[in-house]
Amino acid sequence: GSFDGGGIYHMQGKLNLGGSAYITNNVAEKGQDIAESNGSAYPVHYGGGGIFSLDLVNINGAVKVTSNKAGGSGGGLLMASQGNQVTAVLKMDSGYFAGNLAITNEGGAMCLTTKGADKNGSYIYSGYITNNKTTTSVDYGGGGVFVTSNGGELYVYNPLVTSNTAEGSGG
Repeated sequence: GSFDGGGIYHMQGKLNLGGSAYITNNVAEKGQDIAESNGSAYPVHYGGGGIFSLDLVNINGAVKVTSNKAGGSGGGLLMASQGNQVTAVLKMDSGYFAGNLAITNEGGAMCLTTKGADKNGSYIYSGYITNNKTTTSVDYGGGGVFVTSNGGELYVYNPLVTSNTAEGSGG
């Protein structure tokens, strides 16, 4: 197993997922650690059972991200910040996220710290986000999609988001 990106670990540049790509049955095992900086402890979350990214991810076509598991955040997809710098952008025109699981943190299908606020920002235009789950009881939840408060922004237009479960807050 791995700490981040059980299926794909994407550091920088563009990751284009299209056609009928399948990202399925991958595991990012590690949940979270406690790190220290200047004498203060803070949690460090890991995850991205299917995909982990710090940069631009384009998803279109009949892409299926299914049955992935993260010990931490983002059962299907974790888009993280680099320290306090938000660099990740998600552009999802279509696709299918189903049956993904985040165990100790947020975002059964997706946990997103992404840029938004303009036409070059992050969006989910269409697709299906269904039957995903997070089992955290101490974090916020977001069985389908969790957008972080650490600078995360996302526009959501026409996807079907249904039958997701969160043991924390928000399904």
